[in-house]
Amino acid sequence: MRQYTLSQIVERIERGLLPEGAVFCQDSTGDKMIYDGDSLRWLTVNNYISATVSITEETIRDTFTLLTAQKKKLTMLEALPYIAEGKKVTIEMVHQQYTVDSLSELEDVIECHEFLVELYESAAYYIEETEAEKNSTVTAKTLSEGDVYNIHHLYHFVKKPVSEIAVEKGVSERMVYYILEGKRWDFVYRKFHSDYCIVKDDYIS
Repeated sequence: MRQYTLSQIVERIERGLLPEGAVFCQDSTGDKMIYDGDSLRWLTVNNYISATVSITEETIRDTFTLLTAQKKKLTMLEALPYIAEGKKVTIEMVHQQYTVDSLSELEDVIECHEFLVELYESAAYYIEETEAEKNSTVTAKTLSEGDVYNIHHLYHFVKKPVSEIAVEKGVSERMVYYILEGKRWDFVYRKFHSDYCIVKDDYIS
């Protein structure tokens, strides 16, 4: 079981990294609280949702143990965006369990699995952010096609380090590497390298 301070829990809510339904137990008193999608609320002994959790300078350092973060049950189609972002998703089947955090890993599971219907209909659970996201101090953002093309430009033409690109674009270094390798936004990858070859040829000539 993982422990968090109240400030860490609030930070994950603000960054959109805490799944709805996550339940925490206060280490000092045993009281429980739940994230209902809008706020943190206390749970009564009968598991009824009660008042919102008061966040003060005195309580911000209180520690809580994460009891469950798998309340958000997803279909395979709903899980795909999380997997594409590099977040760990567990696919639970009757006799098998897989954990993937990339589309290529999901592709490997599909290729080696004989029962595609069962795999498609299996429940998937969003678990928690990746290590790269845990260590990141920036807010994750959704990249546009222009952002992705610019990442290629910054890396290949400006020669900017991956760490600086990640900070500038508000994504993890891992995501930048995925983009540069064509594992994400592959059509932008192909377009950029097509343009890049033309520019190099003109430069050489």
